[in-house]
Amino acid sequence: MNGRSFEIAVLPGDYIGPEIMRAGLAVLAVVSKNKNFDYKIKELPFGGAAIDKDGDPLPANTLKECQDSDAILLAAIGGPKWDQASKRPEAGLLEIRKALNLFANIRPTAISPAMQKYSPLKQIKKIDFLIVRELTSGIYFGKPREESEQAALD
Repeated sequence: MNGRSFEIAVLPGDYIGPEIMRAGLAVLAVVSKNKNFDYKIKELPFGGAAIDKDGDPLPANTLKECQDSDAILLAAIGGPKWDQASKRPEAGLLEIRKALNLFANIRPTAISPAMQKYSPLKQIKKIDFLIVRELTSGIYFGKPREESEQAALD
């Protein structure tokens, strides 16, 4: 692609995350080979792995490298190992979303023909649905407008 090499920050994460990332990178290697898509990856600590290595789920260097990259690939983070941590892996996810202004989670939804019989929507022949979830404000970041011992409102 115009002789340019793209920088991809790779955040393998925790538990099954590294396994998922290896598979994803294998797919990227095959697909990019036939498309003349040149890239370099930078594997960076994030989530629980970063807590173990650096004491923080989003080390400053990881954030800087992500900001300087053309793309970021992120696998699963968190797990019971860090349930009692003073700063949980998920805090890094919220921080990186905020720092990079990643304000929406976009989830295309479709049901494959093989799964149609299991779907509660099996009467519908084709489902092509897009869910957009806002990710950067309100109670999602733990700051409700009103909070009491019995309830929280946002």
